[in-house]
This record gives sequence, C-alpha cells and structure tokens, in this order.
Amino acid sequence: MVPSGLLDGVDFLIQQMHADDFKQAKKYFSYKFNACALRYLFCTNVKTGQIFYMSQCYPGATSEIAIFKAELLPRLLGTEEFLCADQLYEHTPHCLTKMGSYRCNTDRHRRIQLLRNMVERRFSALKNYRIL
Repeated sequence: MVPSGLLDGVDFLIQQMHADDFKQAKKYFSYKFNACALRYLFCTNVKTGQIFYMSQCYPGATSEIAIFKAELLPRLLGTEEFLCADQLYEHTPHCLTKMGSYRCNTDRHRRIQLLRNMVERRFSALKNYRIL
C-alpha cells in the first residue's frame, strides 16, 4: 500500500496581536510556536516531493483535523486514495500513520518515517526562506 501523498500541517508566524484584543489573539495562538500564527495543510507527492495541495489559511489555533475534514476528506471520500500523515491522524479515514510506539522498528514504520522526513524537509525550506 503506497500513499498518494504526504499530509502535514504547517504554521507560519505572524505579528503578535495587541494585548487588548485577547479573544482575537487566542484564536491565532499556535502551540507550535507559543505565538500568533497562520496554519495551512499541505500535501506533497510521495514520488517527487512536489506540493500538490495547499489548504486555505486558518488561524493558528485551528485543529489540523478540522481543516482536513473540511477541505480534504470530502475530496477523498469515494476514492481509493490515502495520505501518509503523522499520528495526529491515526483514527482519521484515508490516512496512513505509524500505529503504536515510535520505538517500534518494523519495516512499515521505517518506510513511513522516511516519507515523513521528506515532507518535513520540504516544509522547513518554505519556512526558512519565508516563501509563505
């Protein structure tokens, strides 16, 4: 079973909200940075590493699962396609994850980790060069 794409959420820092606008700032708070951010979901091609899907922009506190269910899942329903994703998506339809412990050394886990590393490298390039 080979996934058609690699799915991951990426947060990009934005200017900090003013303290007097706490409700708005809380909505944009990203646990990844402990600061205000925008969140996107990206899918990259398993073979080429090219990005083939980018979600709309969401506030940093928006759940990746909520974005997936709103935007990607409707496109995948009724198809045979599935995506390789991190363990956040373990019980989500059309997502392949490393089930169980990270210390497990099965061949399946190693292959999935290699794919995950590829997508993380791609996204770090976007963040480091401030493409988005």
